[in-house]
Amino acid sequence: EDLGLRQAGGIDIPGFEGRFGVDFQEMFGPAAAPFINSGKMGLDAQCCRLTREGMLLLDTIAAELSEIIE
Repeated sequence: EDLGLRQAGGIDIPGFEGRFGVDFQEMFGPAAAPFINSGKMGLDAQCCRLTREGMLLLDTIAAELSEIIE
């Protein structure tokens, strides 16, 4: 399922948490940290989105985060 990472607006965190009943940052924070620290992803309480640089690695980043769900 596409969680919204491929969209320019990114993932709506409150919407995600309401839909799936999980804490987004608790679930994805550790896996997202390297991408955030390298400037490829932005994350705050409302949204998780890729930067322009991160969009170049979209498939790699999406695969990393998808492994958590599976």
